[in-house]
Amino acid sequence: MLLRLPNTTHITGFAHGPDDTVYLLTDIRGNAQTPRPHLLQLVLPSQIRR
Repeated sequence: MLLRLPNTTHITGFAHGPDDTVYLLTDIRGNAQTPRPHLLQLVLPSQIRR
């Protein structure tokens, strides 16, 4: 598992950016009817150590 996204209802989009950047478009509405979009930018390390 790379990360946890608490309070996230859905991940609605995914895009790979320059270098090691990933963008996630998420919906954090919970039980509400109105969507609450949130854009996350993740920068992944070049090497992941185990």
